[in-house]
Amino acid sequence: PGGLGHVNIVTSIIFAGMSGSAVADTAGPGYMNAEIMRKQGFSYPFSAAVTIASSTIGPIIPPSVPIVIYASMAGVSVGALFLAGIIPGLLMGIMMMILVYWISIRRRYPYDRRIDIGHILKTAKGSFLALLAPIILLGAIYSGIATPTEAAVLCVTYVFIIEVFVYRDITIKQVIRLMAETAIQLGSIMLICGAAFVFSWVMGFENIPVIITDAVLNMTNNLIIIFLGILAILLGLGCFMEGVSVMIIMLPVLLPLLIRFDVNLVH
Repeated sequence: PGGLGHVNIVTSIIFAGMSGSAVADTAGPGYMNAEIMRKQGFSYPFSAAVTIASSTIGPIIPPSVPIVIYASMAGVSVGALFLAGIIPGLLMGIMMMILVYWISIRRRYPYDRRIDIGHILKTAKGSFLALLAPIILLGAIYSGIATPTEAAVLCVTYVFIIEVFVYRDITIKQVIRLMAETAIQLGSIMLICGAAFVFSWVMGFENIPVIITDAVLNMTNNLIIIFLGILAILLGLGCFMEGVSVMIIMLPVLLPLLIRFDVNLVH
């Protein structure tokens, strides 16, 4: 039970290893999966809920855009953060699949009882080269063969070769257009990062993080209460702002407080 719902979640887990973005997951395979679920008899709200919830796995399972930005701001190893994100991301996916299974039984959603092994093997064979991309990226980082930047170059080069010369899904003209679109998206990210560094400098110049840290310590030195307060603030801001923006704004404020309590920055 819950067949296509499980497919939606597994797709998000796999796509997370390629994009690392919740928005990209929702707009890409997530939208397609939601439409297929709806046509197969799943309710539209349930299909949308599974798609949106599973897309949140994207920023957790490496490679992840928010993880890279956090690592650059906090001075933490990208490889360590990537390793730390694998198990929580997989656990999120498993728990979502259990919930989808339970809801599908209660609501009697349709599912295909037959498993076509031949079709699965044929599909896996056709997508084998594409699925190697995240393995190359993460393998180069974890093995120490390349830095995250160098691994990204290797992965992009590999994807370019198989897309243009093997699968032939895109042409050279389309590559140029995609590079222009990437430059535009990268420019917006760099503007946000630039503004964040200016914001961090102003906060440091005005000694605001130290003031906030002292104020918190005057109220309590219980780390659990402090963590609950931080989670409440992030949850509130996350209702109105994109996750990366919240992180860029709040990290300069919270980082000195976490360091004061000797909190592992990877955690």
